[in-house]
Amino acid sequence: QTIQSYAFYGCTSLKQVELPNSVKSIGSSAFVKCSSLVAFKIPPLCTVAPSFSYCTNLQTITLHDNIKSFDIQTFNQCTSLESIDIPDGVIELPFAFARGCTALKTIDFPSSLTKIGEDAFRDCNFETLVIPNTINSIDKYSLAAKVKNLYLPSSITEAGNYALGTYVIDNIYFNGTINQYIDLLSLNNIISSATTSNKSLSWLTASIPIWFFL
Repeated sequence: QTIQSYAFYGCTSLKQVELPNSVKSIGSSAFVKCSSLVAFKIPPLCTVAPSFSYCTNLQTITLHDNIKSFDIQTFNQCTSLESIDIPDGVIELPFAFARGCTALKTIDFPSSLTKIGEDAFRDCNFETLVIPNTINSIDKYSLAAKVKNLYLPSSITEAGNYALGTYVIDNIYFNGTINQYIDLLSLNNIISSATTSNKSLSWLTASIPIWFFL
């Protein structure tokens, strides 16, 4: 009923795994660095999703509704993964949740999610990234990704240093008022001056188009 941690660690030729529904837990590093693994379905009795860090050929992951949390670095450097459907009931995304997932295009956020952890989407590459209005906390470098269109909610009240990182953002769409946006910018160093084409954070609104909507 348990897959021990490091059970298949570094099995670079492993392409397919079919686990029985009786499995209740998977050790945090059981499938780390299985670089040939293409698809994985987590058994329905598991409540914690393990790490698939450096599973660079992983294209699809099936997460059922009983998943309530993720191990750190869940999909870190899964450079072939295109979509993640986060189950309802998950409250927080952990450290380096999908860091370096350069092929990631679609993320389905649940209404239960309130926090995006450190480095969660660092070094990803999005055409559009929509952060839902249930989020109130974004940790440092959590959204430090290449983003053409970033949608931010006014619900964010906590932000770590450089939460929006150092990449250039083409457009920011803010679901709130100008004053709420100013309040958001006052949270630590939420954005690096490198994110703008200028040297000073005070020039942010001049260097990135900001679109406000309610």
